[in-house]
Amino acid sequence: MIGLPLFAQLDARSRYQDYKLVKDNLFVYGFQKRIVKPFIKSRCQSDAAKAAAYELGMLQQCKEYFRINGYKWYHLAPDIIFKDPSLLLTKKFGVTTLFAKAYHSN
Repeated sequence: MIGLPLFAQLDARSRYQDYKLVKDNLFVYGFQKRIVKPFIKSRCQSDAAKAAAYELGMLQQCKEYFRINGYKWYHLAPDIIFKDPSLLLTKKFGVTTLFAKAYHSN
């Protein structure tokens, strides 16, 4: 029970780092598929990308890209869960999900 709030805080911080990265790249380069493609894997990451796109007026393009790739509102679980559920217990998954590197804008 004690770990659940910590897990949520770490995940929120990681998604905020994703949001900052996407927003800066969208601002500099405009909407490009290559910018949002890495964030299509999970609902949390795609929500961070959509929030950044919304603030820059590119939400419709972002939503359309996710829709074309088969992602709908009810896709909540990360793709990895369906491909290999045991990866959820690996150190790499934990580090990349909960301990994203801090992103500093230039």
